[in-house]
Amino acid sequence: MGKLKHNADRFSHHRHLHKFIEGYQHSGINHDLDQATRCAQYPWTELAWDQAHCRYLMGLYYGTWPWMREFVNISRLGLPIIKLWAYDHVCLFGWPIPLPTDDDSSFIY
Repeated sequence: MGKLKHNADRFSHHRHLHKFIEGYQHSGINHDLDQATRCAQYPWTELAWDQAHCRYLMGLYYGTWPWMREFVNISRLGLPIIKLWAYDHVCLFGWPIPLPTDDDSSFIY
């Protein structure tokens, strides 16, 4: 029992670790942005995780991936961090930086 208690105490500071969720299938394969948005919300709407500690891992692999729209939709949820997987593709394909925002009138939502 002493060893278990020690391990529990040792890791108790990890209670608020950031939690990542990703939904590549929804946006990248199915091109279903509604499902991608639902997936991003899943940790706090379905699992009751603290939204402040949730993160979204977003893919961007090829030209038909609707990653800019996905980025805008997910950023509207108020997540503190959206990580981009395969950021090198932004550079390789010459995709626009900075990323679009809600108030970007030149972007079609």
